[in-house]
Amino acid sequence: IDQFALYESMSLLAAHPALALSINLSARTLNNAHLPVIVERLLSASNIAPDRVLFEITETAMIQNLVHARQLITAIKQLGCRFALDDFGAGASSMLYLRDLPVDVLKIDGSFIRSVDVDLVNRALVKSINEIAHILGKQTVAEYVVNGAVLQVLKAIGVDYVQGWHVCEPAPPEHFFKIGLENVTLPRA
Repeated sequence: IDQFALYESMSLLAAHPALALSINLSARTLNNAHLPVIVERLLSASNIAPDRVLFEITETAMIQNLVHARQLITAIKQLGCRFALDDFGAGASSMLYLRDLPVDVLKIDGSFIRSVDVDLVNRALVKSINEIAHILGKQTVAEYVVNGAVLQVLKAIGVDYVQGWHVCEPAPPEHFFKIGLENVTLPRA
């Protein structure tokens, strides 16, 4: 399924030169030693600029085989693609290995975000994760932004980007082409 999604995503990128995509990779795909070669061939065959591709890996998948995941990420980053660590903070030892992970973006787990406007502990955790990520030169994305109050807190904290139903409901890519990508403005936090 991951390879199908990868091929479809690359086809979408090739057909829409102004588009950039985030592509989620499963733990199983991380064990595919041929993935960097597949990605390189797809980018080359489709003439896609690698910086238009952001691969997402969950923290749990990364932890399962940290050494292999690090090697895979490094190989694909050398092609020019970027990586996001998805659901960051969900693992018990997140902060222990954050410094050594070659990712560009941290997607802060939604369990912290949903109630950041009313839960002072979650607010402190998000602020801490955001500050450490910025010190390490990584961008941050807050998942599960459910309302305007949550968005305002995230803006005050300085999170770089947000995603969630408050920003935009899920839709197939065709939806955004019908309304025109130029009409879609997603707020930074």
